[in-house]
Amino acid sequence: MQVADKHNLPFRLRYYQQQIDFDILNVGDDYTKLAQYPTYIIMFCDFDYFGRGWSKYQFENRCINDPKLKLGDQRQITIFNAKASQFHGNMKLKGFLKLMGNQIDTSDQLVKQVRTEMKRIREDPIRRHGFMKYELDLMDARREGKEEAQVKAVTMLKDLGLEQEKIISELAKTYNMSHDEALKLIQKVR
Repeated sequence: MQVADKHNLPFRLRYYQQQIDFDILNVGDDYTKLAQYPTYIIMFCDFDYFGRGWSKYQFENRCINDPKLKLGDQRQITIFNAKASQFHGNMKLKGFLKLMGNQIDTSDQLVKQVRTEMKRIREDPIRRHGFMKYELDLMDARREGKEEAQVKAVTMLKDLGLEQEKIISELAKTYNMSHDEALKLIQKVR
């Protein structure tokens, strides 16, 4: 599942395909071993990467000159779009895709099952602790990244020959710091 459009979806999918194939083949294996393992990469996106409004995009390798000619490598990529405006045929995942956008169809059986499982997970103290730890780890990583960016900014501003008060002013403006916080950071970077 991908919730933010990083403008790299095709390359992310290519990477996933490579990881799957890497796990199947061992050194010395014949490539025909892959024929025993058709692969399906399924991605649920909270954005419409291709901008067509479709609920589902499916891809497989075909000849450019004759699209009827398939490569036959048994790979298929399916991308579901939670922002879809068009749902083709009997789209059984429509409720789930709408749920990704916080639109709840209480009559949809899959949505009921997913919501029940989400509630069970949230109420499980061990999983809740795991989620809290994950959130704290993310916050620590963001803080470390922000601190690293601030140190780089101070270094760059010093390299540009700016006076200390100008550096403090820029740090305060850019990072919403107090005068004293900016001064401490400058002294730390020395």
